[in-house]
Amino acid sequence: MEQQLQSAPRVDAADIRQYQGQVVRIVGKVEQGNHPVAVLGCGPDGSVRVQVKMAPGNQYNSAYVEVMGRVNHDGVEEIMGYDLGLGVD
Repeated sequence: MEQQLQSAPRVDAADIRQYQGQVVRIVGKVEQGNHPVAVLGCGPDGSVRVQVKMAPGNQYNSAYVEVMGRVNHDGVEEIMGYDLGLGVD
């Protein structure tokens, strides 16, 4: 699993379906951050639903996040999430 995490490709909403069952990284703007599902704006082609692993009541604490997770039929199941602050270059 550790090898999968280190080599996970970074994808956006347009490419996510190609990675069904695989571990990926996505970077996006938090459009909706309520537990247990967040919605991230990922690229010009849409949004990705993220099944958040955080405890109830917790939310992402920044406008942009990077999520590493496994792609499923409903979006991405979070393994880890990272706050990136107010903007991404």
